[in-house]
Amino acid sequence: MKFYLKDRKAVSKSSVRASVCFDGNRLVFSPGVSYNPLNWDNERGFPKKMKSDENFIKVTNKLKELELKITKSYNELSEHGILSVKPRALKSKIFDTEKNKKIKKEKPSHTLSEFIHIFIRDWE
Repeated sequence: MKFYLKDRKAVSKSSVRASVCFDGNRLVFSPGVSYNPLNWDNERGFPKKMKSDENFIKVTNKLKELELKITKSYNELSEHGILSVKPRALKSKIFDTEKNKKIKKEKPSHTLSEFIHIFIRDWE
């Protein structure tokens, strides 16, 4: 797994990209983090530790947490008997797409006046 900047020559900030290689596959995505290229260590794939950069701890922690989540997600998928984990399955597991789907609101089965009538009837 490697984190890198999308544009190393950006003037102020560049999107961080994650590249994960596994089972002969590669998954590349943006974890939603941007960072200043001047403060980025390209060899390590993480921000440089700088005293004046208050964003260092926040971004580093987020990337470390993501690294752990990717490893855990891959291990869970491969433990469930999936011989070759597919990029789409891993991405879904990482981002819990099933949990994040919008829940459709059910249409009320009664109008307000019907509800009031039922409520009064049940209290009688």
